[in-house]
Amino acid sequence: FYSRLQNWLKQRHYKHGISERKEFKQKVLSFLFRKNLPEDARASIHLAMEGVYPEFYKWVRYQKRTDYKALSHTAMKMESGLFIGRAFGEYKPFDKWAFPTHDELTVKEGDEVDAVRFLKMAIFDIYGIETTEQTYRIERG
Repeated sequence: FYSRLQNWLKQRHYKHGISERKEFKQKVLSFLFRKNLPEDARASIHLAMEGVYPEFYKWVRYQKRTDYKALSHTAMKMESGLFIGRAFGEYKPFDKWAFPTHDELTVKEGDEVDAVRFLKMAIFDIYGIETTEQTYRIERG
């Protein structure tokens, strides 16, 4: 989701609003759910949302006008529905140790590629969406 928005902006040579993925995600979330974002970044993300996800963005704008709190609750339910409810509840179980949260999956070191493959299959089988996302983050505690 975030990578597609970021790539859309980069391909069109927009400089405002583009940053490292983690920071960019926070800017998009601020754009969607808060108003504390500089105008240049807000304008860039607005254009990217219209260009990449026009129907979703139309729905977001409608939700913001009618029931702003419901928008964030719906988005979090959708995320957790994929990671916890669908992928780990109804779909084939991931045959290695994993700990899902509402928007990410924690796996043992060395299992990252298999986890990405599993999630891509789950997203396609459940939603019919083929994702090209290949990213994962390694954090050591």
